[in-house]
Amino acid sequence: MELAKSFSNFVLFSYWRSSCSWRIRIVLNLKKINYKINPINLLKSEQTNEHFAELNPLKKIPALAFEINKDGNNEKILLQESSAICEFLEETFPEVNLLPKDSIDRAHVRAICSHIACNIQPIQNLPVLNRIEELGFKKAEWAKEWISKGLKDLDNMLTNCRGKYCFGDEITLADAFLVPQLYNARRFNVDMNEFVNIIEIEANLKLVEAFILASPENQPDSSL
Repeated sequence: MELAKSFSNFVLFSYWRSSCSWRIRIVLNLKKINYKINPINLLKSEQTNEHFAELNPLKKIPALAFEINKDGNNEKILLQESSAICEFLEETFPEVNLLPKDSIDRAHVRAICSHIACNIQPIQNLPVLNRIEELGFKKAEWAKEWISKGLKDLDNMLTNCRGKYCFGDEITLADAFLVPQLYNARRFNVDMNEFVNIIEIEANLKLVEAFILASPENQPDSSL
């Protein structure tokens, strides 16, 4: 708790419909961390402009900026990659735990996060879909196929570990990763009816304020 007090001025570089940015918004909300949104419009390629590229050489979002007080001086920090940011927030703000205490349980939760972040989301993100279209394939069909397969595998993963949420009856990082991916699934007309575990978990998460506030329609750049 004492360490957390030395952090301030959190700014999330985010795009309202970016699933990776959405994960971070959920985690920040769950941990009740005050932050501001700095919108980066991916459709206008604002992530590649000179100002943002100087700040973040990866030219990607999300990115989380903040200050840390060291010996009376404020040092500016920028973190990249949603999984790394989530882990940082979990370690630094432990008052609300999003990973179980048991090491095996933590591994199960991280496996769910990894499946979504590594096996589903990258295959249907914007640069990949644009390249698929350039190669002469139908990007919507591509996204639908791979999201459907990924969610089917995920639904099977959840069979033996779910409760009210992805892992038992306490919200974890897995839930923060799940909800944004389902939004993308519907964008590409994936039939969600076969994913019984996922749909029931999502219905429970839709009632949680932190998830409601993180939704795309509630972001300052949703109408831009």
